[in-house]
Amino acid sequence: MTKKQKIIIIILAVIAALCIAGTVLFIIYQQNRPTNDSKEADESVVACFEKDGVISISGEDGKSVYDLVTSLCDVEINDPTAEAPTILAIEDIAVSPDGTNYWAYFVNGVYVLDHPMNYQTKTGDKITWQLENYTTN
Repeated sequence: MTKKQKIIIIILAVIAALCIAGTVLFIIYQQNRPTNDSKEADESVVACFEKDGVISISGEDGKSVYDLVTSLCDVEINDPTAEAPTILAIEDIAVSPDGTNYWAYFVNGVYVLDHPMNYQTKTGDKITWQLENYTTN
């Protein structure tokens, strides 16, 4: 075997070893990384999660739904000086320009009619937001 062939074999062996090591590290990372696969946020972590257009946040004692969503998520509102501002977009998911839908929120799976500024959450509450269509009568 020539010197050139030996060098090629060594280079190929190093590449194969790096590929195997990379695959093993990727598998370990995938097994240990936190996931967002559930529509419910981990109540010990305060963050804004989006999956399939549903926004999930966790409640905190004494904080309103509005305060939580505006502090944890990227939110666009119609008028920040309004007494009861309307949420137009959360995490770049916007209501339709023709006004046929709106952001509705649910606490522990129950639809809430009250403005999000008025609803005080508790630690452990699971708050979800999703676009709902207005119904015509």
